[in-house]
Amino acid sequence: MAAFEVMLEGHNFAGDPIGEPENRFGFFATRFVLAQNADEAGEAAKELVRMEFASSFARVTSPWDQPRLTIDSIREIRSMPDGTNAGASWYLADET
Repeated sequence: MAAFEVMLEGHNFAGDPIGEPENRFGFFATRFVLAQNADEAGEAAKELVRMEFASSFARVTSPWDQPRLTIDSIREIRSMPDGTNAGASWYLADET
């Protein structure tokens, strides 16, 4: 298995994880995963984020209200880094 760095962007997430459930947010997150290839790495990283921010997925009230994850980049790295593999940098979603 190879080590990968996956950079993700979240869209339309309820602000539960940061104490503002009434607002919608986006975020950027980086996850480090072991996988057979880049496609598997992307899916594994998405699953880590889905589990971490499950409360945002649970608050969906309509089909167009769905939180969404997109992959910004995936790159193979030499080895898994030490440290935390969680968290995100949040921003208030544009309401236009």
